[in-house]
Amino acid sequence: MDGENENGRRASTSSENGTSTDRRKSEDREAYVERMRKWYLEMWHSEAKKVKQQGDEMKMIEDSLIDYFTMVAKAGVSWGPLAIAMGLSSIDLAVIRRDCKTIDQQIKWVLMKWRHIMKKKGRSGNVDADSVINCLERNKAYGALKHLNENVLKELGKEWIDTRPAELIEAQTK
Repeated sequence: MDGENENGRRASTSSENGTSTDRRKSEDREAYVERMRKWYLEMWHSEAKKVKQQGDEMKMIEDSLIDYFTMVAKAGVSWGPLAIAMGLSSIDLAVIRRDCKTIDQQIKWVLMKWRHIMKKKGRSGNVDADSVINCLERNKAYGALKHLNENVLKELGKEWIDTRPAELIEAQTK
């Protein structure tokens, strides 16, 4: 304890004297603080840019999925099985159908609920094109993936490669 107090006294007396070592330390500290401030600012800007890019990606993907769901619904196919393939429950579908009268409203609610489910499963808000591809592939929503691949993913510099066996792909397209 006495050694610590003595060191503290020495430091305080030398700083009171204003030695060149103290001034150098002060300048080094100021330079360090400035470097750290710039680094944090750059990091913050890069994170903000990444979040904006993810938001833009998701907007494009959601718009394309809305087009896909609308196209399928107008072809006479229910969007229900597609929504279930994306992870929604039958209760979710019943509530959406009850609360939303038009197909456009229903599809927007399906996508909002789907994003909520993805966030709950640990995506913590960082839903991007890759996580959408993984989710749709895991849930076997191949039609939606094909539509996204043809319309949006190439613009984003991404690509979904169908890894299913060729026989299975041919059987499903017939």
